[in-house]
Amino acid sequence: MGKLSKLLAKAEQLAKTELDKLMADQGGKQQQQQAYQAPVVYQQGAAAPQGPRPFFTPPPSPPPYGGMAAPPQAHRPNTPPPAHYQQQQQYTAPTTYSPSPTGPGRRKALLIGCTYQGTRSQLRGPGNDVNCLRYLLTTKLGFPPSSIVVLRDDDVSKGREFLPCRDVIMRAIGWLVSDLRQGDSLFFSFSGHGSQLRDPTGEEEDGFDETILPTDHKQAGQIRDTELARAIVHRLPAGVVVHALFDSCHSGTMMDLPYETKWDRSGQPYWRRNNMRGTSGGTVIQLGACDDKATAADTAKLSATAYTGAATYTFIQAIEKYGPSQTYASLLAHMTEALAGLGKSSVQNASAGSSAVAAGLPLVMGAVLGPLGLVAGAQLAAFSSMGRMTEQKPVLCCDKPIDITRTRLMI
Repeated sequence: MGKLSKLLAKAEQLAKTELDKLMADQGGKQQQQQAYQAPVVYQQGAAAPQGPRPFFTPPPSPPPYGGMAAPPQAHRPNTPPPAHYQQQQQYTAPTTYSPSPTGPGRRKALLIGCTYQGTRSQLRGPGNDVNCLRYLLTTKLGFPPSSIVVLRDDDVSKGREFLPCRDVIMRAIGWLVSDLRQGDSLFFSFSGHGSQLRDPTGEEEDGFDETILPTDHKQAGQIRDTELARAIVHRLPAGVVVHALFDSCHSGTMMDLPYETKWDRSGQPYWRRNNMRGTSGGTVIQLGACDDKATAADTAKLSATAYTGAATYTFIQAIEKYGPSQTYASLLAHMTEALAGLGKSSVQNASAGSSAVAAGLPLVMGAVLGPLGLVAGAQLAAFSSMGRMTEQKPVLCCDKPIDITRTRLMI
């Protein structure tokens, strides 16, 4: 048994090495897309609601949502992105969205909901997420309805300009960050699938870029955190505040901000500094539904009436309960406590790298070791793809180490 264990360990290491070389040689966008396997079903703790919930009719009343800085680590300059990254940024300017609002303290929002209609990875919550966020922004936070753009794939009546395809999302982001002035407040949200792709630049400490999946991700590709950072974070001028909410898997550091909340043994949050670049003077505050290596729930368990993204539900619930003048520590604490109520669930890492290794183990080990390797590879692949028990915990990131125990929401 000892020799067999050593043989299997060596075979697994050889398989991973060969697959890493294979993935590096391929390098193309199509191969990366094929490596991704979206989860079929997220955690769903309650039965589906009876009958569809209207998407565009505002509810008659509010929805029924019943010392921080650690010493910074040494900063190292970002490595320049590959040329093909910059080529992906050649997007045309939006033409059909509402003009920017006028007057001091202007507010604009972009809300994206991807349900992936008609696919095996279809979600039920994103439509309700954008609907309820729009209601919250207009009734509680002072956003004019005309300054909110909603992209969703469960309603095609407005045409392609309002479908969350890759190019449309990037154009809409261009609208969001255009014509900015001091005092402006922007809100961005994405509800849908998230994943990870290998980082070709070496910037990511774990070797993976976090991604969001547009409706057409299989044809047009995923959107990397580096693209979101260049489109929103790096260009943000002084006096402008952006809040971003990502209700998707692997979304903890989805905007590549330099400060990320971590938790000490006493349960208190602190800032961890990384090597990412900040803004051009503005402020970006991002909430991720979960850690970069975790998954997010699409569930009816919290509302008991309709499917929602768990992070979106708890975000709205916190503002409904404690108001828009609470501190960021209060918001994060409430979301953390409410999400803990979901309990632990078995989740799988849907990253491109891990799924590719698991899928390729039998083939590589079979080629190296013959029939015995094929059997051993299949067993190792099954073991590596097994879910692990985890608890969804939100992550707060910022471009600067603000004191979240004293700083009130700036939405």
